Amino acid sequence: MGAEIQILVIDDDPSLLAVLETGLQLEPGYHIRAEPRAADGLAALRAQPFDLVVTDYSLDDPQINGLTILQTAHALAPAPLVVIITAFASLELTLKSIQLGAHDFLTKPFQLEELRLVVRNAARLIELRRENERLHEQVGALDRAMRRIERAHAELVHRLDQLNDDATGNSGTDPGLTPASFQALELRRRRMRDQIAVYARMGHEIGEQLLAERSRLGVQFTTGQPDESEQVACSPGD
Repeated sequence: MGAEIQILVIDDDPSLLAVLETGLQLEPGYHIRAEPRAADGLAALRAQPFDLVVTDYSLDDPQINGLTILQTAHALAPAPLVVIITAFASLELTLKSIQLGAHDFLTKPFQLEELRLVVRNAARLIELRRENERLHEQVGALDRAMRRIERAHAELVHRLDQLNDDATGNSGTDPGLTPASFQALELRRRRMRDQIAVYARMGHEIGEQLLAERSRLGVQFTTGQPDESEQVACSPGD
């Protein structure tokens, strides 16, 4: 795992909040911020970037609930994943949360290991997103390098054509060109052809790297979603 996963936990039940915070702190690679008040949790979410938010649906402020936190999170860029904890997992709430983009649910009462499984699954997706960002940067760098090589290659070809024109006058060998001058011109041509070959080889190698990186991304290049082999079973009660 790379940089720590930044997790915000919001719950107005102090005892449950302490259990959630302590239970997640035992996992390596997580940095936990716990907020018992909905308004403070919302302010923290807006003030600093988090990778994951774990929030109770019912909070201490009647104007703020888990869906409010979820909507606020998804308005951010980048948007953190959100896990909602609820004691009332109605079909209506479930569908509404899915529509708003909730990553997962936990229904009270639940075992601490269930929470850890959900968070581990989210952490793997977060790492995948980070890897996609790194690959995007690498592909962009390769694209820029490829364009520079193509421009250099085109310039060398153009200069070689100019040398040919200088040597032949566009219609044959220049009668005023001395043997020594002709040999020097031929040497310049050979050097330029060697340069062109080098640029072509570099372009081919970079092109292969570019294709390889794009192949690694596959369908994840734009979606950031793991394939089925990357999923972790984390349904409550498993």
